[in-house]
Amino acid sequence: MYDDVMELHPGHIHQEGNVAGVVATIWPTPWPDLWHISTSRRQATEQPVPTDQVEAVLAAWNFHHEGPWMHWEGPLHEKNPQPEIWAL
Repeated sequence: MYDDVMELHPGHIHQEGNVAGVVATIWPTPWPDLWHISTSRRQATEQPVPTDQVEAVLAAWNFHHEGPWMHWEGPLHEKNPQPEIWAL
């Protein structure tokens, strides 16, 4: 599924790339109004972020989405899974 506007769906992983080649991933948590965020620049939140702060975190990391956000159902994560993936 795709969303042009960032609309976060509880229980879904959201992902988008930009023209600079950076990919941002928003991971679901067991708490429907909290999210983990990471980018392919090896940026990652240590604590879950409230829904209304997700875009501000991405903007602070200089990530601006330019197209639709792809999303699909995914596992819920209490901790941000991205640092664990980078370690593989």
